[in-house]
Amino acid sequence: MLISNILRRALCALTIFTLAAPREASAQESISFIRDAEIEATIRQFVSPVFAVAGLDPSVIRIYLVNDARLNAFVAGGQNLFLHTGLLIRSQSPNQVIGVAAHETGHIAGGHLARLREEVDTILLKALAVAALTIGFALSTVMYLNGRRAQEHSAAAAAQSKAVTEFLSIEAYEPEDSGVEHAKEWTIPELLTRTGNKIDLRFAGQPAAAAELHYAIGRSLHRFHEYPSSVRHLNRAMELGQQGNGAGSDSVLRSASELVEIDYTLGNLRDTLPRYEAVLAAGEGRKAPNDVALLDLKERVARARYRLGDWSEAAQGLVRLLQIQGTSAQFVGEIELDLGQVLTDLARSADAEVHLRRAIGILTREIGAMHPKLAEARAGLGRSLADTGQFDDAAKELDKAQELAAGSLPLATGTTVRTRYFRALLFLQMDAPEKAEPLLAQIVASQDARSAADLQARSGSAEVDRTGPVRQALGEAYAREGKIDAAIIALQRAVAISERADGAQHPGTQSTRLSLAECLVAEGRDAEARAVLTTPTMNLAALPAVHPIAAQLARVNGLLAQHEGNVEQARKSFGDSLAILQALYGSQHWRVIRARQEFERAATRPTPAT
Repeated sequence: MLISNILRRALCALTIFTLAAPREASAQESISFIRDAEIEATIRQFVSPVFAVAGLDPSVIRIYLVNDARLNAFVAGGQNLFLHTGLLIRSQSPNQVIGVAAHETGHIAGGHLARLREEVDTILLKALAVAALTIGFALSTVMYLNGRRAQEHSAAAAAQSKAVTEFLSIEAYEPEDSGVEHAKEWTIPELLTRTGNKIDLRFAGQPAAAAELHYAIGRSLHRFHEYPSSVRHLNRAMELGQQGNGAGSDSVLRSASELVEIDYTLGNLRDTLPRYEAVLAAGEGRKAPNDVALLDLKERVARARYRLGDWSEAAQGLVRLLQIQGTSAQFVGEIELDLGQVLTDLARSADAEVHLRRAIGILTREIGAMHPKLAEARAGLGRSLADTGQFDDAAKELDKAQELAAGSLPLATGTTVRTRYFRALLFLQMDAPEKAEPLLAQIVASQDARSAADLQARSGSAEVDRTGPVRQALGEAYAREGKIDAAIIALQRAVAISERADGAQHPGTQSTRLSLAECLVAEGRDAEARAVLTTPTMNLAALPAVHPIAAQLARVNGLLAQHEGNVEQARKSFGDSLAILQALYGSQHWRVIRARQEFERAATRPTPAT
């Protein structure tokens, strides 16, 4: 049966990209996974009728491919079905896979998880962290399908595809000499590195094929945080892709997309983004507007602009993406999610809510209500609702996001951390700093521990600490609780981290500097507060006039003017802050009440005689 052959062939070639545990790991911690969207979709097509007959919701059950040559399958941790690759590779027909799945489904339906051990949650937590590393652009399936399509065009192209497949499944495992240990003893980064080192020699004179392989190796090394090696392969893929198929070819566009993410992680994106924008321009000159690789790079560039603080430009780019005809529904859902997040930062929370709800609806239909992407979307919606005072609805969305993230992701992933951070922001909006503080302190402590471990574990490029906003929120919680000294320490650290990660003129960095200035003024340290505002000079021209950061700046200016005895300037600044905050939050928000009190005190204070 064709679909069975595709499945088995893909799994065989995918072996090079399986995620083995490190050699020092114990036997109980050695579960590892393969992630391949096409294989998973094929298996789900096989077994969904079994789930339905058993009275289970197929969309709720998660299917995982375990990198293990044994003929085995099991259920664990609730409605999770685990199938060994050995079972899939050696099955002669879909019916054999369906039969095994039916047996394991009986355990789920009956509630008696025969293999469930007390430590399984810990094991799965570590294993799922690896499962989230989607390896290699589903390379085996792609190469197989490319080979099938190539046969329709020319024998030479088919032979090239066959050579690539053989390289991945056979030659990549061969030791370079008899004294080198067998491939099964290598770690995955070692295997990827050794394989990558063979590409140029093996595919000399075939730049297009070599470019695809360098891209796959580079992308895989990225998932293992091997940044220098990943960047080297991705740059090589771009170079060879241009030689083989010209600027704007698929391998060039995909490699640029991957490099955008790496450069952001390492803090280099502001310097390198013009390069990727040039690649994008070349792709637009030769690709259809709805080309998948082109769309992906456009999304990455728009997201890059957002991350660099160019929020309005990012929003415009995302709106243009939504206007392109012929894109997939899932792509539309992901762009709606991106746009909703950007609009939230632009203080257009009502508009953001519309786009985030659209994202949730589309993504639920396209990838299922339990997909991890829905955790990100619901967390974003919760944050947006909190900003408009819909606290109960915000809490419900954050609860859903937390449940989704906890069920499908390890606790240290970005989505899970952001969900906790957004809940802390909700508490701050509700004027409950005592509830926000422990959440924020936990995130900061985890980051500090991880940073220390990374310094010891890796000699290569280090990931940039991006907890500046979290530390800012922690400082604001301390300040609201009256812990001004602790607030100043936290905010000084937040400013340093944000300036290093995002630059001094990033809106988030400027907001953090304003939070620090507020605390310094509260302690009577006005000269220090002024230095914070002027080094460098605050520039909010890129933000809407009605924005929380503009209200912050007006309030700080009002406090400083008040300390100087400049009553007229204090009144004006406090009045500006009050008007902005009231437009954003209504009349009953605690920030509005504080701003009104400050304005009224300044308005009743007599102007000094001249």
